[in-house]
Amino acid sequence: MYFIYQKLLSHSFKVDDRRRKREIPDFLCGKISCALLQDPVITPSGITYDRADIKQHLHRVGHFDPVTRAPLTEADLIPNLAMKEVLEHFLIENPWAKYEDLLS
Repeated sequence: MYFIYQKLLSHSFKVDDRRRKREIPDFLCGKISCALLQDPVITPSGITYDRADIKQHLHRVGHFDPVTRAPLTEADLIPNLAMKEVLEHFLIENPWAKYEDLLS
């Protein structure tokens, strides 16, 4: 029982520390803008981007994945529902993150 209590206490301190530091995990940030994902989509190569960022890339730079350089069109983009769920949970736990881009 003591071990479980210690484990929970340790986890609680880690969460509190992250909240105090106000860090957004890298995996929740877009590969193009480095900002918090808003509408995550996944490409056929398995890379997640923010929809607005990748659409802008496709229109301005060309029809290819910016990381893999594989051919890519808007029709290839699939909503990343798992990432969206993780993102929503993170924002519930860290409401300040919604406004982080505006504050920095």
